[in-house]
Amino acid sequence: MNRLRRMAAILTTSLSLPILVATPAQSSAAERVGRDEVVVTTLRAVDAPPEQGGRPQVVPLSEGKTGQRPEEVLNNVGAPMAALLRNENAAEDVERGHPSSGPKAVAAAAEDVDLLDCYANPASERPEGWVVEHTRYCKVAFLVITRQVCSIFGGGCRETGSVRWRSGTIGRGGSGQRTINFVMVFDQWTVTGDGGSASLTVGMNCVMTVGSPCQNSNGLASSHTRTIPNWISAPTVSFAFSSPVPGSFGPDLISSYDFDALYSLLGANSVRLGTNTFRCDSAPYLPSAGCVFPRVTELFKLSRSDMRYSEAAEHIYFAQTVPWATFPLAPFKVIPGTPGSGLPLERNFYDENLRRLNHDSAVATCQLYYPLYTTLGQDCDEYPFQSTFQGAANGDNYSARAINLSHNRSAGGHLRGFYDRQRILHDYDPFYVMILQ
Repeated sequence: MNRLRRMAAILTTSLSLPILVATPAQSSAAERVGRDEVVVTTLRAVDAPPEQGGRPQVVPLSEGKTGQRPEEVLNNVGAPMAALLRNENAAEDVERGHPSSGPKAVAAAAEDVDLLDCYANPASERPEGWVVEHTRYCKVAFLVITRQVCSIFGGGCRETGSVRWRSGTIGRGGSGQRTINFVMVFDQWTVTGDGGSASLTVGMNCVMTVGSPCQNSNGLASSHTRTIPNWISAPTVSFAFSSPVPGSFGPDLISSYDFDALYSLLGANSVRLGTNTFRCDSAPYLPSAGCVFPRVTELFKLSRSDMRYSEAAEHIYFAQTVPWATFPLAPFKVIPGTPGSGLPLERNFYDENLRRLNHDSAVATCQLYYPLYTTLGQDCDEYPFQSTFQGAANGDNYSARAINLSHNRSAGGHLRGFYDRQRILHDYDPFYVMILQ
């Protein structure tokens, strides 16, 4: 009877060991070191850096080795990769401006967001990361490996080593081909005890949700395995995925994919970070095929001080700030498109009749309130834009004003450039209009 009780106690104790627990944010591997002890190696993602309370409770060990600082990493990754991380050669990103369901976050108003900006923005630490704007994504994660020696007879565990580090991911989309690119950089390394003896595999997963299957691109592998010392000395890795046209749907040949990062220890299940989305298309009204991160509401920006189109920018600013004073006069007018209003604009390309009705309604308003505008060499400017579903054909919630013809045409050219650079698709991508000083 005593023997049976002892066996039951051993079984109960064994079931409580960390090796038997594996969640999406944690994985473990174990090896026996003696008749009554095992080494349990655990990999987990934490929600904040150690100084902000994100590290797990561990037994303090001797001070470990610290890895490279971000600026040192950027200096050592090579010119092409460093340019991607710093966002150099990004002339196509002059303008900014959805999860698949629910409201979309608004794109970043600042330009030239790079990896260091990603580190500084708390939004990048969310499980799904931060979609800066359609062509740029970043994600920051904090990971911990711990090694413990645990008694199989219920005597507890003692930590013998750990590894802590930060992972920074930059994703870049754009036009030219149906390809999306990622670079991952690892820094803030701290190694204690025997924590650095583990081998770590880093990968990125891409799963088709609509359209054609996802493919590895540019000859890059989908995962990389290195020892911890090798990761510290070579702290970068690249991934690229392409989207074949066959299998894509609709007139714009759209395919959509979920992606996430995967980390694993040898012999253990992977830790999977939060999922986000990229989309590829070959829309015939855009200059070329391309891919974007669509889970964001874009920003189209015009400046009131830019003399190429200042009258158009002033008109939009007036319509956004005092809509009841715009033409046509209407006391309870609500004009969409202002950042923060919850009323974004949406592009209309395929409904030519609606675009014509938008234009005709705006011209009728200009002829009513500015009867001599054409003889003065002016043009009829309308906001929201003729190329949106929210244009002048939708009641009185718009503004029409006679302005300098060149300014109107220049603003229209900037809008078309924004559509092209950010790959704004018909009835897919909401955007706001931001007027700068």
